[in-house]
Amino acid sequence: PGQLIRNRIYFDSDKSLVIRGLIIFQFSLAIVMLVSSVAVTLQMQYFTGKDLGFTKENLLVVRIPGSSISEGRQLAERFIEEAGDLPFVSGITYASAAPGEGVLRLGYTDDQQAFRQFDAYTVGPEFLSVMGMELIEGRSFRDGTFDSAQALIVNEAFLRDYGWEQGVGNRLPDKDFPEHEIISVVRDANFSSLVD
Repeated sequence: PGQLIRNRIYFDSDKSLVIRGLIIFQFSLAIVMLVSSVAVTLQMQYFTGKDLGFTKENLLVVRIPGSSISEGRQLAERFIEEAGDLPFVSGITYASAAPGEGVLRLGYTDDQQAFRQFDAYTVGPEFLSVMGMELIEGRSFRDGTFDSAQALIVNEAFLRDYGWEQGVGNRLPDKDFPEHEIISVVRDANFSSLVD
């Protein structure tokens, strides 16, 4: 092998081309593998260091069965009553889906006859504080009041989509949502893909 590298052994031209081709292929493959490793490392650093807009550490997701949103909410509220007093629980809330799972997509036709869609979660009154989400404008939910069914908390992307400067006090402009009023705006959070 040492003599081969120092070019002391001479091959006929056909074998020499094959050997050179294999060496070039090997070096090319090594470069591709090196570049791929660097790309994967950078992607992993991006994923682990990206601010998702909510606290993802020390969260425990408990799946509560229910055939409807109202049944699931009742079961969740009973669970919160029992588990909320445990000394190692610093906060507890409920949501219709865990971060990264599916959301409810709602749609309607607005006053200008444009069809609009948005993603929605049904959440408990303590959701923003438990998830560590930043409130930009307005207030959080108050349980047992108007908020329990008709109040909306939207994010910055929702305001951009509607072309609104402020959200608090606005209502969804459609007959299907007459009582739903925006009570606050939160900073954007990534609950699904980072590409979205």
